[in-house]
Order: sequence, then structure tokens, then C-alpha cells
Amino acid sequence: MKAPVLLITNADDFGLSHAVNTEVERLHVLGVLSSATVMANGAAVEEVPDIQRRNPGLGLGVHLNATNFKAFTPRMRSSRLCDDAGNFNSGFRDHHHVGLTRMLVEEWTAQIEFLQSLGLVIDHIDSHHHVHTWPSALPALLQVCKQTGIHWVRNTRNLVPDAERAGMRGRMKYSGKSLWTKACRLAGLDLTKGFCSVHDFRQLSPVLGSLTASPSTLELMCHPGDFGHVEYVEECSWMENELPQLLGDGFQLMSYSALAQRRER
Repeated sequence: MKAPVLLITNADDFGLSHAVNTEVERLHVLGVLSSATVMANGAAVEEVPDIQRRNPGLGLGVHLNATNFKAFTPRMRSSRLCDDAGNFNSGFRDHHHVGLTRMLVEEWTAQIEFLQSLGLVIDHIDSHHHVHTWPSALPALLQVCKQTGIHWVRNTRNLVPDAERAGMRGRMKYSGKSLWTKACRLAGLDLTKGFCSVHDFRQLSPVLGSLTASPSTLELMCHPGDFGHVEYVEECSWMENELPQLLGDGFQLMSYSALAQRRER
């Protein structure tokens, strides 16, 4: 009998707004959301500790930020990655380079320490707009993981339709992603075998639950509470109405902390 796929359903942007927080809690109570990553500089982050206390089974990670809202550290606020008001701009990929590693480590560590000061237990790392997977940010990511002791990290997007891998550009892009994953694992980090959005998963699996090459561990990303984005609304609707049919039939829902405990047995 085939072992079930160990499935993490993670909500990004936890703490961004009251609407996001409310939807995260609702989906978790329904039994279809196992994890969420908290944005330390989100406007409603102060609500998160109470939600975690009410829902101790909800795994929490950190949604590292370098593209939106106010930076935590003075050096970052005065850097090229921020505007004159100290808010992150959207130019991380254009302006970040390895020479800024120390500054990025300070900022990301400050974000994690702030969440921990709220009493939150952080079991993994991912990032807003996936900046932790950007090649120039890898040295900072490795140092942050070493300093904080958090060694579970979201993988780069590696489950995609075949058409995205076609052509020279597609092959180069996903070869680079594979190298990033290998570098993280060589450095001692833990990642799920597969990662994609709920939207990607629905496209990849027309007959849900019968993937011929399912990864043994899989994270699905969603964005509850973002009602202005049709794709995100449809993702959460699928989770609420169709995901329950998969659970117990080839898929087992868990958090990163539960996955870590399972591996340690």
C-alpha cells in the first residue's frame, strides 16, 4: 500500500489584516489549513498570539519580508531596499546583492525575534514574494537559519505544468531552482520534496489524489482573506469544498512541526 503524501497547507501573509487573520482561523477550524506564516510588519500581527492560543494545532512560520511595509532595523530603513520613509520598496531583485548580506541577516533576524517576543513558536521560514529563494539572498538565509535554529525552510516552486519547463529559458530557470534546493540541503536545511500553490496543484492534478509521481512531502500555498484576487478566492474555496475528500485517501495533513517530529522518531 502506497504511503500517504504528507501535506502541509500554508496560508501566507498571516498578520497582514484582520480579514486575513479571520479567514486563516476559519479554514484551520474547518480542518483544511494546517499552517500559516506570519508577517512581522503586518498591520494586524498583534492579533496572532490570541489566535494561536485558541488554535494550538495551527503551525506557525515566519513570512520574511523585504518588499513591503516598514523595515525593522535602522540600517535597512536607510538602505537602497527602502524608500525615504523606511518602507521596503518592490525592487529587491534589482537592488539586492551579496554585499548586503549582513544587513539582510540583521533585518530578518529582528523580524523573527519580534514574533518570538510575542510568544509565537516559529517552526519554519518562507518569505513575502519568495525573496528567500533569490540567489543573492541565500547566504543571508543560511546565516539566519543558523542563528535562530530554525532549519525548516519552504522549498522553491518546483511543481509546475510541463509547459513552464519547456524551452531553453524554462530549463535554465528550473535547473537554477534545483541547484538552490540542493545548496539548502547540503547546508543542513530541511525542505519538503514538493512546493506549489493550490492553483498549481489543481492544474497538475485533474484527477485529484491520483498523481503518478507524488512527492512524499508537499506544501501547498494559499492566501486566505485576499478577496480582491479571484485566484486566491478560488483556491480557498477548493480547500474548503474539495480538499476534505483527499484527506485520508492518499494525503495526510500536518504542519512543519509535526513533520519534524515525525522525522525525529
